[in-house]
Amino acid sequence: MLKLISLIPLAASVWFAAFLFLANRAPKSLVSWLALGAAAPLALLGRFVWSRRQTGEWLLALPSLALFLSIAGLFIFLDRPASRYFLIGGSLALVYLDFYFLNLYARHATNYNRRLLQKSNANFIILAIFFSSAALFAWSVFIAHTVWPLVLAIFFIILFLTKAALPWWLDSAETAALKNQLGWLFALVAGLLAAQFFWVLNWWPAGFLIKGAVFTLDVYFMIYLARSWLAETLNRRQINRLAGLFLAIIIIILLLARWI
Repeated sequence: MLKLISLIPLAASVWFAAFLFLANRAPKSLVSWLALGAAAPLALLGRFVWSRRQTGEWLLALPSLALFLSIAGLFIFLDRPASRYFLIGGSLALVYLDFYFLNLYARHATNYNRRLLQKSNANFIILAIFFSSAALFAWSVFIAHTVWPLVLAIFFIILFLTKAALPWWLDSAETAALKNQLGWLFALVAGLLAAQFFWVLNWWPAGFLIKGAVFTLDVYFMIYLARSWLAETLNRRQINRLAGLFLAIIIIILLLARWI
């Protein structure tokens, strides 16, 4: 029985990737295949949320939901077969790792290092931000200059993901509890700034993947600054180094980008 339970993450990832593959082979039924692919992961997450509804730990399932829904959203707009196959392979690995940590915690909550799941969730949220923002940038092409619904969508995505993940990004439970009262304020500011980033980047004559990558780096740097301030570890030298690194990465991305 335990061996079968341990296969749940693999089954969920294979199920999801298989339906992405079918969606790629049958573009006319793409949305239907994607919906079927999301069915099994959604059922597993629903079971976890229901079992943890009274303890408040149901938020631990939020990154998993954001991850595979954002992957499915981005998949719709990829037009190159190589890009889609790359995303299918990546989703197989990412969804497996995501459900592996969640399943491990669900089975061994009493003697499991909860910080391990929280740190992995924080990383998965960053990936979900990339996938979802890239999908929204791609969507903006189809609605011409009426981008305010997408700006509003990115505001709420960053708002809720940031609020949920804020305690996970802090180094200690004491610091997270101490700063929890500032959580919604920080999340609100992060959402507003992210909406501004999205609005500006949307006018760049670059592909939606490039815009999504630059947007994610901007949001991550903003989160790093706020996290360091909340944890009282703000270091100007370290911030300058990270800013220089991110600027170099963005320049490289832009140099390699295909401008349109």
